[in-house]
Amino acid sequence: MLIFLYGEDTYRSRQKLHELKAKFIADVDKSGLNIDILIGKNATAQTIQQSYLTAPFLAKRRMIIVEDFFGLRPNKENCEAILNALRRQSENILIFWDGEIKTPLHKPGKELLNNLKNEKLSQEFSALEPHELKRWLSKYCQDKNLKIESNALDLLLDWVGNDLWRLVNEMEKLKAYAAGKKITKTEIELLSIGSFDDNVFNMTDAIGKRQHALALQLLEDQFHLGINHLSLLATITWQFKNLLAVKSLAGENLNEKAIAKTTKLHPFVVKKSLQQVSNFSLEELKLIYNRLLETDQALKNSATSPQALLDLLILA
Repeated sequence: MLIFLYGEDTYRSRQKLHELKAKFIADVDKSGLNIDILIGKNATAQTIQQSYLTAPFLAKRRMIIVEDFFGLRPNKENCEAILNALRRQSENILIFWDGEIKTPLHKPGKELLNNLKNEKLSQEFSALEPHELKRWLSKYCQDKNLKIESNALDLLLDWVGNDLWRLVNEMEKLKAYAAGKKITKTEIELLSIGSFDDNVFNMTDAIGKRQHALALQLLEDQFHLGINHLSLLATITWQFKNLLAVKSLAGENLNEKAIAKTTKLHPFVVKKSLQQVSNFSLEELKLIYNRLLETDQALKNSATSPQALLDLLILA
C-alpha cells in the first residue's frame, strides 16, 4: 500500500499522518516495533527499499514513513531506484510525507512525484480558503469544547491568517485564559494581538542582534508559561518566514502597504517585520529558516529534549 501526503498545510497533513500511525498501532501492531521513520537526507533509496521489502516482525505488515524526501531535492539515482522498488509487490505500508514542494526536480524526480500524486491514496493539503478556514476553526473549537464569539473568531482569523500551527497555538493560550468562559474580542486583543510583540518580535530581534543570552532567556520564559514546544517553534518559524518574504519584497522596492497586500499579512506584522529585516541578510534568513525546518523534524523524531534542541537553534 502506497500513501502520499503533501502540501502547504503541514498541520492538517501532520494530523492525518498521526491518525494513520495510531490506526496502524491499534489494528496491526500494538508494540509499534514495525514502524520505521526515515527523514530527509537519511531516506536513501537503499534504506527505503530495505525497509519497504523487509518482512514484518510478529505482525501482518510494516509501516514505513518517509518524511521530506522531496524537500532536499533527491538525486536522480535515488529517484530511479525508488521507482523500481515501488514496482515490486509488498504487503507493507509506505507513506511519503512532504510539505509544499517547490524545489525544481530532474526527470526521474518528476516521474516519481507524478506517480505518487496519481496514487489512489494520495492526498494534497492546500492552504485553506477563508470560508474553509472559518469552518475548520469553528469545528476545532467545537471539538475542544471552546466557546468563542463569532466576531472574536473573525478577528483572530484576520490576525493570524491560514497558518493552522499558529491558530492552534493561539487557541491553546485563549483556552487556558478563558477557563471555560466564552472567548470575546477582548481576549483576542489582549492575548493574541497585544502580546505578539513580547512573544515573537523580541525573540527574533534578539536573535538578529546576536544577543544570545537574551534570546535564551525569552525562550525560557515561554517554556515557563507552559507554551507547547511545537507550537512555539511553529510561531518562531512563521515569523522568520515573514521576515524572509518582507526582506525579499522590500528589496524590490515595494512599500509597506504593497507588501501587506502581496503577502496577505496583517499590516502590524509587516510594519514590525520591516523594522527587523535590517538585522539580517537575505542569505542569513534563508539559512535560519532551513535550520528551523530541520529543528522541527528533530523535535518530532529525536530523543533530545525539546528545550535543548531550541537552545541549540538559537546558539547556532
